[in-house]
Amino acid sequence: MASLWLELKRRNVFRVGLAYLAAAWLLLQVADMVLAAFAVPAWIMQALIFSAVVGFPLAVVLAWFYELTPEGLKTESEIQPATGTRFSGRRLDFAIIGLLVLAVGVLLAANFLPDGSGTGLSGGNYAGSIAALPFANESATAENAEFFANGIHDEILTRLANIGSLKVISRTSVEEYRDTTKNMRDIGRELGVESILEGRVQRAGDMVRINVQLIDTETDEHVWAEIYNREFTAENVFAIQTEIATSIATALQATLSPQEVARLGGIPTTNTGAYEFYLSGKDYRYRRDFDDANVPLAARQFERAVEEDPSFALAWAALAREYIRMHFFGLDRSETRRQQAFDAIQQAFELAPRLPEAHLAMGYYYWNVLGDADRALEQWAIAEPDMTGDAELYRARSILYRRTGNWDLAMANLGRAVELDPRNLNFLASLVVSYEILRDYTSAEETLDRIVEIAPDHRFGIRRRPVVHLRRGDMTSVAT
Repeated sequence: MASLWLELKRRNVFRVGLAYLAAAWLLLQVADMVLAAFAVPAWIMQALIFSAVVGFPLAVVLAWFYELTPEGLKTESEIQPATGTRFSGRRLDFAIIGLLVLAVGVLLAANFLPDGSGTGLSGGNYAGSIAALPFANESATAENAEFFANGIHDEILTRLANIGSLKVISRTSVEEYRDTTKNMRDIGRELGVESILEGRVQRAGDMVRINVQLIDTETDEHVWAEIYNREFTAENVFAIQTEIATSIATALQATLSPQEVARLGGIPTTNTGAYEFYLSGKDYRYRRDFDDANVPLAARQFERAVEEDPSFALAWAALAREYIRMHFFGLDRSETRRQQAFDAIQQAFELAPRLPEAHLAMGYYYWNVLGDADRALEQWAIAEPDMTGDAELYRARSILYRRTGNWDLAMANLGRAVELDPRNLNFLASLVVSYEILRDYTSAEETLDRIVEIAPDHRFGIRRRPVVHLRRGDMTSVAT
């Protein structure tokens, strides 16, 4: 046995084995990061791991029979034992040291890169956090319906969410605070934000009045407030939204990139009628009493918007989303409707080649219509840097990552979605199921507690707890 041990050492079998393990580990770590970034199917990573395992005994066997010499690779019988093994031994020592240095570098990079590295996420380092509560409608006449106040609120919310250094709570989570009597401290605690924006919108004839105030949730004091009285034109409404978003960013000490400044100051349309149809379409899309019937109603409003202004790229992208939703909900799966969705996206790209909403719509088209997860993720990856506040985008990506077996990215994206929309019961339910699949039953129960705290009578929150206990093996809890 001692002679075999010495022979293994002399033939550098141990060195080759150690070098192989170091190289295989390094390759798999790099492959994991690279393949995850491109949402490659899980079986490819599994195949690499299998190949690395199978290759180890092959490398050891080859090390027994062959040696590396100055003249190249030779069999053991062809070389002088003293010179051949010494030469290959030195080379292997250098290789092992180099691989270990690289391995340490990879470990340091994985542990000390800024938040979001390796997760497929942009942003995440916030200068401030804010929730914009639904704006009150103070318009008196029927022509100034509530959709206008809702639309202005949504547009300001979207502009704030496009500022990457701000954490902005999404529409679903703030909707429950419409006409609320809760104080700002309680709302801030429930939503996890430092500031709250309140607003009132009044439209009378050719004038529009928007009154907004920013409140510190810790002190309940006004940080900033402004009243805007302007003639009602699309340009003026967009200018007000830009001023509000910029003023809030300044108040919260958020840094705006040149791209964000340009996007905030953009004027998607100068046609007032088209803009009103666009706001009406978004109101149908996000109605609190949502049902399938609202989808074609929203689509019709967006159709009117592009009829009024064919150069309105945002409206084309929004229209495409509704056509895709018609297909997804089974309302209209005709070839004509699918083609109309694709054509609307192409029209948006022709008008605004870099429009993130067009990439967002194209992602939904690839997934909801064509079932192509990889191309959907590619489109959403393009849109995401300009839509870091869009919780729905992260939720959609988490679903596709989960289906492709990439659980790290699935949970990272779902976590971001819940962070931006903390009281969205659908998101929280999805988080519970994900934790169950990962057998993290403690986190699943904690998330169920959040659901029941928000909605004590929520069916999923009540009925899912016994399921979690059963999967965990806690039969006593299930019985009680």
